[in-house]
Order: sequence, then structure tokens, then C-alpha cells
Amino acid sequence: MEIVFTFHSTHDAINGERLLLSGGVKVKVMALPSSLGAGCGLCLRVAKDELDRSRGLLSEVDIHPQAVYAKNLENGKAVYTALEISDLPSK
Repeated sequence: MEIVFTFHSTHDAINGERLLLSGGVKVKVMALPSSLGAGCGLCLRVAKDELDRSRGLLSEVDIHPQAVYAKNLENGKAVYTALEISDLPSK
């Protein structure tokens, strides 16, 4: 499983990538999957075990994801399950 962060703006996505990389998080920028609907068109993907650290780093500089999803493969297809932001651990 991987974690996908979506953002309201490209600016937040790019700044988020820089911040996570400088914090030692392995992060990949990817095009927003069409199944996830609206957003800036970019999202960040991190490993499941980097969720807490990623959220902490982003919140320290007031970068707030629009949404957070768990990405799983089911029958060879990517399936995205929304995670409630309020339910996620904070820094």
C-alpha cells in the first residue's frame, strides 16, 4: 500500500515535494489519477510507513493536503480509498 496526497494548488504540491525530500522522505510526484476527481492535477505518493512523518512535515509549514488516499492494487488495477484527514495522526 502507498499513500497519495492531493492538493488544491500545484504550488503546494511542488513545495510539499521539496519539503518531504529535504526531510528524508522518499516521495514521487505523479499526475492526479482521473478517478480522484478535482485537484491541481498533481499529487504526491509516499510509502505507507512514511504517512506520519510526511503529515508532520507538511503541517509544520502549513501545507495542507486537499485529500489523502490509500493506494492498493486489486486485480492489477490501482484502487484509491479516501482516508479521513481528521482521523489521520497529526505531527
